[in-house]
Amino acid sequence: MDERFERKFDQINQRFNQLDQRRDDQSSQFNERIDRLHEQMRVMMRGTVGTIALFGTIVTVLLAIAQFGG
Repeated sequence: MDERFERKFDQINQRFNQLDQRRDDQSSQFNERIDRLHEQMRVMMRGTVGTIALFGTIVTVLLAIAQFGG
């Protein structure tokens, strides 16, 4: 009787280990996707800030030309 329970217990433990492994795999895949998304957002934000700074510089130069040149 004890051997039967031990066998069942081992089977249940094995299933839990498989579930843990599957969950760990899914978690690592999710983390990789989040990291890629974060990198894409960072690159987009850098481009947006650079574009806004460029437009600000252009407007400032044009206003200075209009103020002092015209």
